[in-house]
Amino acid sequence: EGLTLQGGLAYAETQYDDFEAVDFFAPPRLPGSTISFAPRWSGTLAATYETSFISDWDARFNVSSRFTSKYNTGSNLDPLKEVEELVVVNARMSFYSDNSPFELELWAQNLFDQDYTQVAINTPFVAPQQTYSAYLAEPRTYGITVRAGF
Repeated sequence: EGLTLQGGLAYAETQYDDFEAVDFFAPPRLPGSTISFAPRWSGTLAATYETSFISDWDARFNVSSRFTSKYNTGSNLDPLKEVEELVVVNARMSFYSDNSPFELELWAQNLFDQDYTQVAINTPFVAPQQTYSAYLAEPRTYGITVRAGF
């Protein structure tokens, strides 16, 4: 009682159609390859538990996770832009009461501080060598949220 489980799993086989690719700096990789940002496997799993806490206060505990198998973040599918399989976990605890306008929530995103690249790109206007830039995922963040209803 009080426990809710949620989950989902997706399997996707994606592929660029055959076409004549033009790439002036590297051999074409797109025709017949897996589409960018398309992991073969992805899934989510979450558990929420709600219970009475103290007096007329209730508590809600939630842990959620997201899994992806490896995928490439580059529009040109450069192997250096590949992200290995990863799991990201988030958690939160809430304390609330029907007799109070306040709710207190403690939370953490990317709880285990998983390092990964969200997008990797070729850095423009850098010659003659090829360099890369990347947008990294947010590191572990945590905080407290206080809500009040009027």
